[in-house]
Amino acid sequence: MYPILLDGQYLAIEFQSFIGAVDNSHELAFDGHQQYPGVYAILFFKSRRVRSIGLHLARHMGKLRRSTYLDPLQHLLKKCICILET
Repeated sequence: MYPILLDGQYLAIEFQSFIGAVDNSHELAFDGHQQYPGVYAILFFKSRRVRSIGLHLARHMGKLRRSTYLDPLQHLLKKCICILET
């Protein structure tokens, strides 16, 4: 998942409904040690339930051990820093 897709308000709201419905039906988890930068974007949603799903998924991905893992997160990090500065 690409975090920039969640910048749109409509898509973000629809995604919250979708991930909540999927979590109700299935236990969400990742297979292997792949990195999905969009998971970290989920941690900033307003919905506590969606954030807890994101936290669960982020824990399954493990720690960010390489600097190359941070490259896809640049957009999200810049966005969060701008929010904190205002």
